[in-house]
Amino acid sequence: MARPEVSVILPMRETGGWLRAALDSVDAQESRTEVILVGDGRKGQNADQDVVIGRPTLLQAGTAAEAIGFARGRYLTYLAPGDVYVPEGLDALVEAAVRHSADLVVGDMHGATPATGLAWRRELAFGARMVESVAGVPDILSGVATSNKIFRRDLVRVTRADLSQGALATIPLLIWASRLVLSDRLCCRTAGGEEDPSMTDTEAEIMTRLALAEIIASRCADREAVPSPLVRRAVMRWVGATHLPTIDGAAACLDDAALADFAHRTSIMFKEMPPDVLTEILTESLTVRRGRLDDGLRAVGACRGDAETIRRPVSTGRLRVLAGRVYLDAPELDAFGDLLRVTPLSAVVSRLRESAHSTQVRVHGQVMAPGFLATQGEVRPDLLLEFGDEAARAELQVTKARPGFFAWSCDVPARALPYGVVRLRLIARDRFGAEVAIPLDVMRDGRVRADLETRRVRLRVSSAGPSLVVTRKGPLRSAVAKVQAIGAAMRGVVRR
Repeated sequence: MARPEVSVILPMRETGGWLRAALDSVDAQESRTEVILVGDGRKGQNADQDVVIGRPTLLQAGTAAEAIGFARGRYLTYLAPGDVYVPEGLDALVEAAVRHSADLVVGDMHGATPATGLAWRRELAFGARMVESVAGVPDILSGVATSNKIFRRDLVRVTRADLSQGALATIPLLIWASRLVLSDRLCCRTAGGEEDPSMTDTEAEIMTRLALAEIIASRCADREAVPSPLVRRAVMRWVGATHLPTIDGAAACLDDAALADFAHRTSIMFKEMPPDVLTEILTESLTVRRGRLDDGLRAVGACRGDAETIRRPVSTGRLRVLAGRVYLDAPELDAFGDLLRVTPLSAVVSRLRESAHSTQVRVHGQVMAPGFLATQGEVRPDLLLEFGDEAARAELQVTKARPGFFAWSCDVPARALPYGVVRLRLIARDRFGAEVAIPLDVMRDGRVRADLETRRVRLRVSSAGPSLVVTRKGPLRSAVAKVQAIGAAMRGVVRR
């Protein structure tokens, strides 16, 4: 009997009919294959016996490590639950491995999105090629799946890699492969039926992922195990980028003691990273995850080991304007950059009303900024409402506040409003005088008119943004308005 070219290790797990589909996809390949079924040890239903009946060539082992020990194929692969080969997909990996005498071959895979923000598939965009070190293709480390790879059996045995352990096996193999082949050929796809581990927010899963990141980080710190600085940098990028999504789950489900431990261990791990690497992975991960300020504050809390910020990512700081963008004016701004950017940031004008004695118009509005916390009653010198082109401005006073939202008001003397159309703008201005306009809209269901002694002010919305339309009132209208104001004041006295 001819020696198999590749040994395919399959977990004996029948989830939604996956095992039958996986076996069929292996049978459809033309390469000489050897299939070894192994115990899975995870949640799920064991394979029914009728799935393997009629397949006398199937071998069985208790674990993946045992299967690796007696596998006869020159190359090994582990087809993870939920994945199946496409026609000729495994054949393409084997052909590339034989042609280049490769230690490891990576092919394309559809239906799997890396939880990091690092695009491993862009390394495949240049077509089939061989590299001598993963340092030349660092982003490939972000794709730690085994289904789209085959490994030289001798390399797996030397490194003692357990292919069922995901990143714990894949990353060392990628690091030690001296002949690494990348192929843009599609070799497998995700058929479904496997629970996404990133969606399990239990304490056990979170702490397991933290331990995985710590193990990889500690191995990377060993300069003898990972001699290349470029490879160490690539591995640390993977560690940081894969661990950051875990922080949200930790904030949601860990108790105070467990979260404090999680924050402390995470900060130690992040402190081992070069500052430029840390900034790169934090910024890239934040971009993938909508780029909100609260996400950025949570990442900052993880870097500092601050469990309270991880749990409640809000800040009461002032604003800082840099290059036309709004940031929190925090001491860590230089270190964390875009993590402290106040985004999304928007505001609305909600209504107008007359203030005391009808000599001022009071403008009310709201500001929405997730992660930003104002203080009720404070006057904000960093947020100004601008009236007209002459830069007449008034500071905002916070009337109601909660995390990510605050209501505001400001009073403008009637004499400061010229007749005609007066444009409204909300300006963010920092302590250095740098400023930028914040998008301002109108809440259409609010009160949009105010009658003063000599002016009538109406709120108008146009394509150019919100504005006030100020018109003159005649003597009779002014007298009526004055009587109404006095009457309202007297009614207030009577109520008191």
